[in-house]
Amino acid sequence: MIAKGSKVRIQGTELTGSVVETNEGFAHVSIGDKLEWKPFAELEEISDELLNRMLKGDLDNSLDFILAIDANRLLVEQLWNPYVFASSSRIEIFPHQIDEVTWALENPKTLIADEVGLGKTIIAALVSTELKERGLSKRALYVVPKSLVLKWQGELNEKFGSEATVVNSNYANANPTLWKEDEFSYIASMDYLKQDHIMERLRDGKDFDVVVVDEAHKFKIRTARYQLGSLLAAKANIMMFLTATPHDGRDEDFSARMQLLDPFVGDDIHSANYLWTRNIKEDVRDINGKEVFPPRESKTVEIPITNAEQRIHDALDR
Repeated sequence: MIAKGSKVRIQGTELTGSVVETNEGFAHVSIGDKLEWKPFAELEEISDELLNRMLKGDLDNSLDFILAIDANRLLVEQLWNPYVFASSSRIEIFPHQIDEVTWALENPKTLIADEVGLGKTIIAALVSTELKERGLSKRALYVVPKSLVLKWQGELNEKFGSEATVVNSNYANANPTLWKEDEFSYIASMDYLKQDHIMERLRDGKDFDVVVVDEAHKFKIRTARYQLGSLLAAKANIMMFLTATPHDGRDEDFSARMQLLDPFVGDDIHSANYLWTRNIKEDVRDINGKEVFPPRESKTVEIPITNAEQRIHDALDR
């Protein structure tokens, strides 16, 4: 029975709405953003449609039901589970990378300091692509050494299906709205971006959802590169530093870099431990728990003994 609050379908169409009021065989129906009076004869009540179908035994095919539930589960996992997303990329994923992807997704500003060869680029690409798929990133910038610009572009495209445009002088001159677009994915070299006129355009542009900096140890204090880092840190919602040498022997530089990720970090280098993670080759295992890299051989070096040292050894042996 059609009454106030009933859900109805307009017969012969797919339009549905809710009944606001009734009056002598007519219903005032809210359809989208419109209110229309319709005679009961043109309306089909659907409030109890599912219940009525069940009571009539009008059930969907069991296989169709299972497939629909499974499709919904996969959709949800694809959007929110980094394990599923990583498994769908065209690369071999190792457990330590999954752990770091999960950690980075939960921490907006981080430093990945794995040894060379452990796939820091893959981790960063997985994180940025995952954020894009979740709808959390529309503007991404990859800051890399000049020699790696094309390598980064190729890997993002071939392994992750993520198209990124290289920004250089020619591209910047031809695009007056650079950095001001609603959506973009750019790759640029650190030394190109550190130029004063380019940094000025960065300041005038929109904030970044994600910034990835490869070889972040090159952000040394009192340099133009560090000034670039300060600017990017101020405009980035999510920032990832990548480097195999997080500490290059200068505590002052290390602390300054960590303060780009969190300005409240103190000068004590240990106060920044929560911002970074590091894996070494000896600790890396595959999905079956086997070592990925062979143990490093320790080499014994023979050091010639002088005549004076030999006389001391001979005296001690007596």
